[in-house]
Amino acid sequence: MDRAAVSGGRAGGVASRSPVPLAGMRWYSIRVVIRLSPEIEALVERDVASGRYANADEYVAQAVELLEEREAWREETLDEQRAGLEAGRREAERGELTSLEDVRLEIESMKVEWKARRARFQAIHADPVI
Repeated sequence: MDRAAVSGGRAGGVASRSPVPLAGMRWYSIRVVIRLSPEIEALVERDVASGRYANADEYVAQAVELLEEREAWREETLDEQRAGLEAGRREAERGELTSLEDVRLEIESMKVEWKARRARFQAIHADPVI
């Protein structure tokens, strides 16, 4: 695929001509030129040429959708972490604290379990001796 086809006639960018809607979004016919580094442009060209995407517009639309999903997950995760910290703070205010020794014992128990699972996995997936 030539550079102009991916970049909409402009070197180093992607021009949006036939929009592909993201989930639940409406599209309006607006032409946008996005300047890409040569490395990113090569990725777009490669994936379009492979047939995974019909064109650069579809590639960019998918990238934006995935970025939005990641940002939503990040916000949700941060909210969960903040809630956990707040719950821990309230427990500490009530005096519901765990001793350092109990924490050490729990961590050691987790480590023993992890090592056992790892050993089982390695035994199952070990290369056969020839």
